[in-house]
Amino acid sequence: MDPAAVVVSSGMTAAASVRAVRVGERTALTELSCEPPITLRDTADGLMLVNSAGGPLRGDAIALRITVDPGATLTCGSIAATVAQDSPHGDGPSRFDVHAAIGSGASLTWRPQPTVVAAGADHVMTFSAHLSAGAGLFAAEVVVLGRHDEAPGRVRSRWDVRVDGVEVLVQELDLGEGAPRGWAGPAVTAGATVIVTAIALDPQWDDEASLQLAGPSTRGEVLNLARGGVLLTALVGSAVDAERELGEFAERVRRVGQESVAR
Repeated sequence: MDPAAVVVSSGMTAAASVRAVRVGERTALTELSCEPPITLRDTADGLMLVNSAGGPLRGDAIALRITVDPGATLTCGSIAATVAQDSPHGDGPSRFDVHAAIGSGASLTWRPQPTVVAAGADHVMTFSAHLSAGAGLFAAEVVVLGRHDEAPGRVRSRWDVRVDGVEVLVQELDLGEGAPRGWAGPAVTAGATVIVTAIALDPQWDDEASLQLAGPSTRGEVLNLARGGVLLTALVGSAVDAERELGEFAERVRRVGQESVAR
């Protein structure tokens, strides 16, 4: 099932979609649609998602579909952090589902602000990306378990990234109150309250480039994936640390990409 098609009827539902196409030497947005309270803003820093209602609360469902046509380049993010919260009225989990289709020679950067899982929340978030051969992707996710001095709710996160139909990353996390026992133990979060996940895929990378990126990061580990991709996983103590970790990773990715082109 397409994750963007999931609808939860007990709360607010909203869908948004964007299509980027290459026009000459630039990228143009030929489709930009959204439903209240979701707004998409085309800014100097890229396309930004805004949720004017706050939340989501239990039972709410938000779906975002991103299409990047061959040769186009798109950067997407969010204006502010997402705070998943409990609700006295909603039934079932809240959801935020992102589905991206990236054409040959196109690239997508998906780097939203952190998702904070407040006490009592039950939140499901999915990121599904289908890349054609020759497409590129940089996508990141930062999950904050609870607000300051607060126990976290539950969050379930799923990544599904495929290149030319081949699975590159299929990963699920289940953390917080109600998650399987051991989620806070040394084998999973080790007591950390902020989890950073990021994937980078560049069709210009060779095996040497991927090996350059693999290994320990400042606060985590970078692993090789199929099709020349790399995966960053880091456990940190704050959203500020998470931003630093992502910044360092993005800089390493940029530098290795430049070296690959030079070779």
